[in-house]
Amino acid sequence: MMEPILNDQDIRQIKERGMTVEKVLSQLETFNKGFSHVKLRRPCTIGDGITLLSNEDLPRLQTTFSEAASLGRVTKFVPASGAASRMFKSLLSIYDRYGRTDTDEISAVAHEDDPDYAFFLKFIKGLTRFAFYDDLKSAMSSNSLDIEALISKGEYKQILNYLLTAKGLNLAHIPKGLIKFHSYPGSSRTAFEEHLVEAIEYAVDIKRVARIHFTVSPEHEELVKDHFDEVRGKYEKSGIRFELSFSVQEPSTDTIAVDMENRPFRDKGGRLVFRPGGHGALLKNLFNLKGDLVFIKNIDNVVPDRLKQETFLYKKALGGYLLGLQNKLFEYIGRLSTGNVDEQSIDEMFEFIKKILSVIPPEGMEKCSKEERIAFLTSRLNRPLRVCGMVKNVSEPGG
Repeated sequence: MMEPILNDQDIRQIKERGMTVEKVLSQLETFNKGFSHVKLRRPCTIGDGITLLSNEDLPRLQTTFSEAASLGRVTKFVPASGAASRMFKSLLSIYDRYGRTDTDEISAVAHEDDPDYAFFLKFIKGLTRFAFYDDLKSAMSSNSLDIEALISKGEYKQILNYLLTAKGLNLAHIPKGLIKFHSYPGSSRTAFEEHLVEAIEYAVDIKRVARIHFTVSPEHEELVKDHFDEVRGKYEKSGIRFELSFSVQEPSTDTIAVDMENRPFRDKGGRLVFRPGGHGALLKNLFNLKGDLVFIKNIDNVVPDRLKQETFLYKKALGGYLLGLQNKLFEYIGRLSTGNVDEQSIDEMFEFIKKILSVIPPEGMEKCSKEERIAFLTSRLNRPLRVCGMVKNVSEPGG
């Protein structure tokens, strides 16, 4: 008799997470069958999915946005639950592979196609330029270790120990947002701090309040809150006050882990292992926020001050463009809700969803009854609206 995939303990564990057995079995089935490919109709181009804003548009759009921001309609939503383990993957690999981590040891086994080795050498060469370098130097100095002497001798094991583990900064195991990202004269900032600085520029209302919501991991929530308690005073000046809120990713959105044969993976105690879902799993957090105009930006998608002004310019312009679309949608939905719209208005709305929202109506829609066309238009217009900024592709990741 074939052994069941899930036992009674598994079923209890699944229900405790707010999941259903059917959902977990569906995930396992998907792993076995594979994921279907998305069929793209065509690429987005300027005029077909991409709207090009001219320099003449920017002042008007910024004014529209600033008026809405002053009314308290803006919230920043920052997915920040990720740990920094992926950032330090190559360094962790080097640290774990070698009992001694020095120039001779690594060079003896280095291969030209070893990306970890290449990354490690590049990292060591630029170590003193990182925003966390002074903290690392101080942590090592407190234990009578001279980081500069170790670098000059080519002895790196202790440096990695104090950088990656709880012996020192523990950077490989703390939230990405707590790592110091940028250096400034006399100070440095974590990614969390950079989001505070951004919020001051475009998310402050007439009462001088800036609203930011962070998603964090449950195990690090208190650590993150302690960090904000420590640093917020540096930025709450000239009457500005931050209204910070936090949420965690729901366990019910996790995905079961499997082995190479797509069987449920278990820990040493025999319990199922689940992995957090991607950013799509945060849609529930976003919905619960009940925000009006929400700017979504990943925790590590921050730039130093010298590059901020251009990003602020286009954030405000995007916000103004979004508000213009929202006003149009509200106008159309109001007219549709009465049921008293003529054919010319219906044609106008279909033209709008096709040209501006890139919605392709089903074939034969023009032959449907007036009521059916109104229902279709309402279903496409009465929903959340998203506007994304496009970065020109210059052969860089994410371009």
